[in-house]
Amino acid sequence: MVVLAYFKEQLRLHLGSYGRPRMIEELKDVGIDVGHCRVGRRMRENGITGDRP
Repeated sequence: MVVLAYFKEQLRLHLGSYGRPRMIEELKDVGIDVGHCRVGRRMRENGITGDRP
């Protein structure tokens, strides 16, 4: 659940412009080891999308 909270916080801070690739990079920067499939799946399951501003 920490990852989901982090997704939502990053989307809020960046006005919803964070997609899967950038989210993976951010998570790895803070020490959370995740892969593309897991991040994409969690984002889809929770209705999180990285929209262009």
